[in-house]
Amino acid sequence: MRLPARTDCEDMGAALSLDETQMRELSRLDTGVAAIFHAGWTDTVLAKMGGIWDKRYRLASPPQLSRLVYGRTAGALIQLIFERISERNTANLYVEARDLLDDLRGTMIPPSSFPPLPADKEQELLEAVQVFLEENDTLLKERNEKELLVRFLDFTLDLLGLSAIMRIFTPERVNEELDGFEKMDRRQKTAAVSWEKQVRAGVEKYLVMPLECDPAGVYRWPAESCKAQYFDRLYPLLLMRYAQAYTDGFGITNAVLFLRESGWFTKMAGR
Repeated sequence: MRLPARTDCEDMGAALSLDETQMRELSRLDTGVAAIFHAGWTDTVLAKMGGIWDKRYRLASPPQLSRLVYGRTAGALIQLIFERISERNTANLYVEARDLLDDLRGTMIPPSSFPPLPADKEQELLEAVQVFLEENDTLLKERNEKELLVRFLDFTLDLLGLSAIMRIFTPERVNEELDGFEKMDRRQKTAAVSWEKQVRAGVEKYLVMPLECDPAGVYRWPAESCKAQYFDRLYPLLLMRYAQAYTDGFGITNAVLFLRESGWFTKMAGR
């Protein structure tokens, strides 16, 4: 069933013959959902456990999950971790993440008609933060900001499923074999800009952070996700990490480098 630790996902994923994407999904399964494989089967299947014999574990109806509430809760955690890594102030990060969830619970997202985040989903997010901290304990103690940032970008791409969103869009006219964005012609530069606009529109639906990391008691949410305090710093880093870790060739890397060096991201930040 759901395994929050990356090493556990990798071990079980290997046993079930899962690919890398499917392995990551093991950490996101809902309560009662399991990945099942049996000798002679051609593939692994997902199944929802039912017919529980003890009524103590049977719910009349599952808690309702609002994607808006879940997305904003995850985004607030992402923003908190990013700020603390940037400030090299990660000593109390787990406690701060737990306190943040307490602050957000049932009060942070108007209108009140949206249901609060179910307890199991809240615990799932907190466990994800805990696993991230445990797996990077040495980097945290050494204050290795550079490597820790790379691990955090992977964590964010995985937690929010952003790599799957980015994979939908490709700068088709940017030469994958062109080693160096300086050699991009005008047509490729235009394609890079068009690609970034498409990716941004997709990412903004999932990377939803508060206006400010320190809300002084009340979190406020921007009408546009890109107006959040750290969006303009975090978003280009996520694009570059995706290009380096999840793609082959130089197409997306060149596109991101061109956009950064040409001041495109700064221009978009000032819209």
